[in-house]
Amino acid sequence: MRGENWGGYGQGEGGSESPRSRDEDDYDPDYRHWRGEQMKKLDEDYDEWRQERRKKFSEDFDKWRSSRPAKSQTEQTTKK
Repeated sequence: MRGENWGGYGQGEGGSESPRSRDEDDYDPDYRHWRGEQMKKLDEDYDEWRQERRKKFSEDFDKWRSSRPAKSQTEQTTKK
């Protein structure tokens, strides 16, 4: 798990802790293990999605740049 804090997401209304105490969360180690595995899978899926998006953006941008007409040397220096 990443251990990132998402501004109180999932902690109940207003970002405060839910009425359930932390002791109750630790009471069921099977649930904690299962939940940890689910979060790990979600994190892995999200990381994979981000890598795919980054790669696609890079490829699309490179393709766009290479398809642009080349600027002449004088155009490049006059716009600076």
